[in-house]
Amino acid sequence: MTLPAPLGRAVRLAGVAVATALAAGCGDSGTTGPDVDVASIRVTPENATTDVGLTVQFVAQAFDAEGGVIPNVTFAWSSSDESVATISDEGIATALAAGTTAITASAGAATPASEVLIVEPGQCDGRVDVVLAPGEFQTYAGDTCLLLPAGGVGDRYRIAITRPKLIQDPQDVPDVALHVDPILVAEQAASRPAGPSGFDVASVASSYAGLSPDAPRLDGTRFLEDRRVMEATRRFHAEMRRREAELGLRVRAELPTEPARALGPARVDPPARDDLFLTLECSVTASPTPVVLVDFNDRLAIYQDSVGHAAAPLSPSSTGLMLEYWTNNVQDLIDQYWGTTPDVDGNGRIILTTSDALPDSAAAAVFSGDFRSTSGCVSSNQGEVMYFATDVIAAMDDAEPSYLALGVLAHEAKHVTSLYHAVAREARYGPGTGFHDIWIEEGTAEVSQTMSSRLAWAGIGGPAIGARITGNDIIQTVIDNNQEVPPELWGVVSQIADLIVHLYSQPNSLITNPAGAAEFHTFYAGGWHWHRFIGDAFGNAATPLGDAPLFTEMTDSLTRAGVQALQAVTGRAFTQLFEDLTVAMAFHDAGPEPALAFTTWDLSSSTAIFAGPAEIAPPGRYPWPVTTNLVTDNPAASFGQAAVYSCPAQLDGDTYVPPAASQRCPIGPAGIRFHELVSQGSGAGVQVRATGVPDGTVTVVRVN
Repeated sequence: MTLPAPLGRAVRLAGVAVATALAAGCGDSGTTGPDVDVASIRVTPENATTDVGLTVQFVAQAFDAEGGVIPNVTFAWSSSDESVATISDEGIATALAAGTTAITASAGAATPASEVLIVEPGQCDGRVDVVLAPGEFQTYAGDTCLLLPAGGVGDRYRIAITRPKLIQDPQDVPDVALHVDPILVAEQAASRPAGPSGFDVASVASSYAGLSPDAPRLDGTRFLEDRRVMEATRRFHAEMRRREAELGLRVRAELPTEPARALGPARVDPPARDDLFLTLECSVTASPTPVVLVDFNDRLAIYQDSVGHAAAPLSPSSTGLMLEYWTNNVQDLIDQYWGTTPDVDGNGRIILTTSDALPDSAAAAVFSGDFRSTSGCVSSNQGEVMYFATDVIAAMDDAEPSYLALGVLAHEAKHVTSLYHAVAREARYGPGTGFHDIWIEEGTAEVSQTMSSRLAWAGIGGPAIGARITGNDIIQTVIDNNQEVPPELWGVVSQIADLIVHLYSQPNSLITNPAGAAEFHTFYAGGWHWHRFIGDAFGNAATPLGDAPLFTEMTDSLTRAGVQALQAVTGRAFTQLFEDLTVAMAFHDAGPEPALAFTTWDLSSSTAIFAGPAEIAPPGRYPWPVTTNLVTDNPAASFGQAAVYSCPAQLDGDTYVPPAASQRCPIGPAGIRFHELVSQGSGAGVQVRATGVPDGTVTVVRVN
C-alpha cells in the first residue's frame, strides 16, 4: 500500500506557528549594521485571521536591491492598534479584542512593510484551564473552550467528543470539529524546531500495546463478505423489532408464563416431517409449510423446508457441526447468561428451521409472535423457533468456508430467551414496556455470539474464559491451524471486523446507523462494545462467567426494559456509563488503567490483526484518533500546530488518504470521536474547542 503525504494545513491562521519562518528573519539573532543596505521588506502571513486570546507568528524577511535575502536582520515590530493586538520583539502578535490592526516590520532605511491582522470575537469567552495529573480526566459541556497547559515535553492528552443522547434519529448528524490553536510566547519562537508540524511528535516516547509491526496479519476478505450478509440480517431484525413493538405482543393464557422443562412428543429419527409457519409475521392468510427433520439432539432439532430439501439438502457435515457447536458452546451459555431457555411447546427443544421468508440474503431471525397464541397471532408456531437461511448453513461446506452460522446460532438462541422475556414483560408492565431498545437487544445477542466463540476457542487451547485476549493469541491460533481461522475462533474474529468499522467510520453511533455512515457501520458492534465494557467493568468478567448474573438480570422479565435495565445492574445512569466507556477507551492502550475498564479484551492489539481489505484494516488503531498521521502511524498531533480536526483518513479505492483541510465530518446520536495531542513543553499551552456539539460533551484524559 502506498502511503499518502502527511495531513495538510488549514488555510485560516488561528494561533498558527509558521514553522518555516525561522529560516529567514523572524527573531533572528544579529543586528542591522550601517553596512547593511536593506532595500525592501516582506511580512507574512498575508491577511491573517485569528480569534481573541490567541497568538499569530509573523515573519519578516529583508532583501537587498538585487532581491537577495539578507540574513541576520533584527526587525522592529509594531501594531497600529494595540487595543486589538500587541506584537512582541519576536513577531508574535497577541489578539486582545475584535477588530483590525496593521502589523509592521521595520529595518534600516527600507520602507516598512505591513500586513493586516483581523481579530474575530471567537467562541472562547470564559476559557477553562484544564488541570489534570496523569491518569485523571474531566468532562465538559460540548461548547466549552479549554486551555491545555504546555507542561513538559511529551505530556499527552486524549480528547473525546461525544453525544450521549438516546434519540434514535439517523438524520441527526451535525458536523463536528475540534479547533486546536497554540498559545505562543517569545521563547517558544526561538526554540521550536523547524518542521511541518512545528514539533516532532513521532519522537515522543510512547508505549502502545499490540502486535509488533512484523507480526503476520489476517486476510479479512471472507469476513468482509460476511459483513454483507449481516447487514441484510440487521436490517431485517430492525424491521421485525419495530413490527413486534407496534403489535404489542403479549403472552396469552394458553401459553405458560414461565419456562417449563417438560418432555414433549416422542422423538423420532429423520426424515420425520412437520408443518411450520415460516412467514415470520402474524398473518391471517399464511399457511403452514412442510419441513423435513434433517438432524437433532436432545436440545436442538434442525429442519429444512421441504422444497429446499428436495433441491439441495443440507449436508450432514454442516448440520452435525451446528449440533456439536450448540451442545458444547451454546445451550449452557444461554441458560447461564440469559436465563433458563423457555419451553412453551413442551418438546424440550429449540427448533431451527430454514425459511425462504428471510429477505435480502439475511442470515437468521427469531419472531416473538411465536410466543403468542394463535388466537392473537394466527401464524404463531407457539414455541421456540429460529429461522435460518439455507445458504448461511451451507457456506460451511464451501471451498473457502464461512462459519458465520455458528455465531449466528448463539445470537439467535439468545433472542429466543430474551424475546420470550420481552413478551412476558409486556404482559407484566403494559403495552410498549416489554422490548429492550434494539441496540441493547442486539448488542447483548452479540455478546452471546462472541462468548460462544470464546468458549469454543478455549476448548481448542485458546485463552481461558475471563482471560484478557490479545491479537497475538488470535494470530498464534491461526498459525497453529495451518494459516486458517478455525470454526471455533470465527465468532471472535467476526466481532473484531464489525467493531473496527463501527468505531473508525464517521459518523458513528451506538444506537442507530446514522445517515452517511460507512457501508459496514453497525450499531450491533456498538452494542457489543458497550455491553462487553458493562460486563467487564461491572460484572467481574475476569472471573470465568462472572458477568453472567448481570446479563441474566438485564434479560429477566421482572427488570424494566431499556436503559432502566442498565441502571438496575450498574447503579449508574446512561450518561455516566457513556463517560465511563469513553474513559476506558481513552486509557485502553496507553496510560494507567482506570477503575472501570475492559478486562477480557486487549482491543488495541486485537483490532490490529487484519492486513486487509482496507474497509476492515484502516490506518492507526483502537480507538482511532482522527489526529493520526498516515505516514508515521502516530496518533498524536502537536500542541504547536494550529489545525482543525474533524474527519479520519478517507478510503480512496484500497488506499487511505488524508481528508481535505476544509472537510468536516458529522457525528451521530450517541457517537464518539477521539483526538490525541502531545505537548512540546514550551509556550503557554494550546486552546481547544469543539464546534457542532452544544448538546454533546468533551472528555479530556491526561494519558501521561
